[in-house]
Amino acid sequence: MCFKVNHQYCCVFIGVLAIILGLLEIGFKSDELANSDWNTNANWNSVMLTCIISWIIMILAAVILIVGAILRDRKLLLAWIIVALVFGVALIILKIIIFACFLYKHNVETHQLLFGSLTIVNILLVFLFVYYPYAYRHDLDEEQYE
Repeated sequence: MCFKVNHQYCCVFIGVLAIILGLLEIGFKSDELANSDWNTNANWNSVMLTCIISWIIMILAAVILIVGAILRDRKLLLAWIIVALVFGVALIILKIIIFACFLYKHNVETHQLLFGSLTIVNILLVFLFVYYPYAYRHDLDEEQYE
């Protein structure tokens, strides 16, 4: 085990973290959609709606991750890994599009710094969402063949 960390507890923590972050993101994006004019901002609202749908799928997969970690089920862990990779990368791309459109309107150095740091945090988050469940699944595979 890496750094003497119990990967099962890390998977449960990552699942809870994904649920909390997803609910926060859904709340903020839903508020922006509720206060938006669909006639003038149709493309922008479509991107926001895509982010909300992606986070809903990630939340459902996070519940699967928590159940899979507790039950030590490799198939459920694999489902989370695939969903986290696909929708995590999609969310990173969508956030880059959102930030690029925002920076096009408001080109300030502080916004560029915020954009860069949040993009790095999102990439790190997706890496952690995939790494610990993969490591735990690998540990379960080793236990099965011993």
